[in-house]
Parts: sequence; structure tokens; C-alpha cells
Amino acid sequence: MNTKKQIHFLHTHPVQYIVPLYKKLAAEPDIEVTVLFCSKRGLGDEVDEQFGIKVKWDIPILEGYNYVFLKNHSFRKGHYRGILGYINLGVIKHILKAPRGSLLVIQGWAKITFLLGIIVGRLSGKKMALRVEASMSHENLKGKGKQLLRRFVLSYLLFPWFHKFLYIGKQNKAFYKYFGVPENKLIFTPYCVNNERFIKQKIALGNRVDEPKTGLGIKPNQRVILYSGKYIDVKKPLDLLNAFLKCSDLNAFLVFMGEGELRKEMEAFITHHQLNNVVLTGFINQSKVADYYGIADIFVMCSRTETWGLSTNEAMNFGVPVVLPHTAGCADDLVIEGKNGYIFESGNVDELAAVLRKLIEMPEDELREMGEVSAKHVLEYSNETIVKNIKTIL
Repeated sequence: MNTKKQIHFLHTHPVQYIVPLYKKLAAEPDIEVTVLFCSKRGLGDEVDEQFGIKVKWDIPILEGYNYVFLKNHSFRKGHYRGILGYINLGVIKHILKAPRGSLLVIQGWAKITFLLGIIVGRLSGKKMALRVEASMSHENLKGKGKQLLRRFVLSYLLFPWFHKFLYIGKQNKAFYKYFGVPENKLIFTPYCVNNERFIKQKIALGNRVDEPKTGLGIKPNQRVILYSGKYIDVKKPLDLLNAFLKCSDLNAFLVFMGEGELRKEMEAFITHHQLNNVVLTGFINQSKVADYYGIADIFVMCSRTETWGLSTNEAMNFGVPVVLPHTAGCADDLVIEGKNGYIFESGNVDELAAVLRKLIEMPEDELREMGEVSAKHVLEYSNETIVKNIKTIL
């Protein structure tokens, strides 16, 4: 007889950031994990609609845990096809097979498959938990009419189906409380990356940490500013270019690690302003990102909206000070203002430029100290914390 506590996760597709959590839980001797995936997105050579190129992750993401790929019956399949993008009818059978009282973690609600999972899971006696990225700062950006409608739908029609809410950070917790979720239903499961892997990569860089600088044309004494993300409008890479232009008199180099539809516009800006100290790397896979975090002196995110921003966690593991917009879901959690970085008003290029100037001109020992605070602080956001807290509700 199987006496292990069973956990089923319902997720759209394998995500390189979340897979380490599944492995960590599956390694627990008293826990059995099964992940129900709605698609194989990210495993093949399909074109990522936001990167604009074929993307296939080069680290193992299907090892160390049980998983099932559910057949998608949707007539308009796709991750960005709205609520009808995933209609995986097999989710019903798999949830019904799970023992009564086992834990079912739903990671979203805006897909038919998720709604099926919620209804079937609750009616079949599962412990229901919700884990999503929604933040209060983003909710505040919505119009009053939409907020009122969402408050009715979420507070009275959706959230009552769940026993627990797994919040990923302060903004996410505030979101749940805004919709009436009581404190005793909230469990802290911080958004995180595989800290162990990134720390090992940092150590492995060792004395060759500056080698990537040579290939990029960066001078040894230049401060390196790193952007990691897609070149798309919501990420606002052109805001960073404009802010960097205002610091063109300083000895700094800007690296855009990523790819996307704004590449041509960014290249035109760089050429027009003769910015020889800016490089667009193109898509960098997971096994190579350490080379770029390892040379960074400052990490910048400038998105208009960002539900969290896990590249911030990655950079902090390498001991890098961070600069984030106030709308980033992780800003309240990961930035200790003035100690390991700064928060600026999203869209305010002048404020971003002022922060960049301050960090570029900062004495090396002070900047290094900020990076050390980053490296220590990010360890509080770990898969170990999630496992410990999830076990309290099994």
C-alpha cells in the first residue's frame, strides 16, 4: 500500500524555473509528485512567439519527478490563445484517480483545463491549492470597472473552491488579501530559481570570470550593466537604452541578453546614437547565462508590468546589485532600498538614468558590498522554503 502523501501539480508546460521544485519535492521520502502538463511547449524546436525564434532549453527539465502530458483537444491550440488555448480533457481522469485528500496545486485559472481541474478536484475531495503570479501592483493598473468585475468573479465564484493559496511574494499576498482570502489560508511559497545551480556556476567561473568581456569588446575597467529578457514592448528595453544614453559620458557598457521583435528598432537606436558600448547578445540558453551574470556589475529590469521577474533572482545569486521598476512583482521582496539596489518608477527614464549614474559612479567597494547583500538576501527565496511550507498542509 502506498503511504506517501500525493501531490499533483497542473501546469501549462515544463518551465525551467519551476522544475527544480518538482525534483526537490519528489526527493522527499514521504511525498509522491505527479505533474500534469497541458503541452510540450519548450521541449521541441517550436518558435517562441515572444522571442521570435526557435527555443529549446538545454538543461534537463523532465528528470527526477513523475509527469504526464495531457492531450490538448483545443481547436485553437497555443499558449497565447486565451482561455481556449488549452482544453485537456484527460485532466479529469487523472485527478479522479488521485486519492481523496491528496493535494492538487492549480497554477492558473485562465484556461479551460485549469477550470476543469478546479471543479473536478474540489468535487472529488482533493485539498485544493492555487499558485499564480498575480500581483497587487498590476491589479491597481486595471480600470475601476474591470476591478469590480474581477473582485466579484474571483472573490465569490473562483477563490471559494480553494483551501489554500500559495503566495510567491508580498505583492502576490496583497493580491489575495484584496480579494478576501484570510491569513490562515495563505502559505508562503516564494518564487525562486535553483539557487544551488547558479551558485555552483558562479564558483565554476573562477578565474575566467572576465573572459566573456573580451569577446564582447568590454574594457577591463568598464562597469557592466546587464539586461536579461525578451526584446518586447512590455519589457521596455528602449527605456533602458534612453536612460543609458543619458549616462554616455560615463565609463560603462550595456549588455542586452535576450531576443525579440524590437531588435531592429534597438539596433537602429544604437546605430543612430553611435553607442559602441552596447551589445545585443541574442538568445542565450540556460547553460550559458552564467557567463553574462558573472561579468555584470549592475542588473536592470525596466518592464512596464512584470508579475515577478526571475532573472532578478538569477543575477542576485551572482552577487549583483539590482535596479527594478516599482511594477515588478519581485521588487518589494528582493530590493532592500539602498542596500542591494534601487526601485524606480516604471517608465520614468530620467529616474532610471539617475539611478544608473549613481551606481556607475559608486566606489568599487560599496558596489561590491551591495552585491554581497543581494547574494545573501536571495537565499531566503528557495525551493527548500517551499517544500517545508507545502509539507505543513499535506
